[in-house]
Amino acid sequence: MKESALVYLDTCVVSALAREEKPTVDAIYGLLEFHKTGRVRVLTSSVTRDEIDKIPEEHRRRHSVIYNLLADVSYIDQQRLLGFHSQWGPSGGVACPLIEDDAVWVRLHRMGLDRTDSYHVMLAVRNGCDVFLTCDERTILNHRVEIEAAFPRIKLMQPSELQILLASPEEH
Repeated sequence: MKESALVYLDTCVVSALAREEKPTVDAIYGLLEFHKTGRVRVLTSSVTRDEIDKIPEEHRRRHSVIYNLLADVSYIDQQRLLGFHSQWGPSGGVACPLIEDDAVWVRLHRMGLDRTDSYHVMLAVRNGCDVFLTCDERTILNHRVEIEAAFPRIKLMQPSELQILLASPEEH
């Protein structure tokens, strides 16, 4: 893996850390050691913050502490307002917003990811991350081959897979 690789943590990885789930915790602690030395930069996004805010209050504190230790990727809207289409007549009028979805988000969503998962992966892709780290085998990793083919710069993997990659002395 290249020097100072960007690794995006999905919300489920932050949650696994907060719940101290093995073996995810061991893999992430190894990743954080590489983060300290500058070999990787560990990032997440405000989408993770939004998901953490939905966690019941009695469990939210640990998630928030971990989130606050991580840097955020640049926020990018999944939609942008292009303008308004207005039509007015003697009886009144109507103004309709013209909204365009982000092309990467649309492509990911069409691959079968839900809105939030598409948003997470879009942010990682748009911010030039090398790795998207997730524990979500059922949805995100289920589309790994298709996503990596569409966006070859990013690799989707579980924490244990990244741990093996980082432990390897050779470049991948």
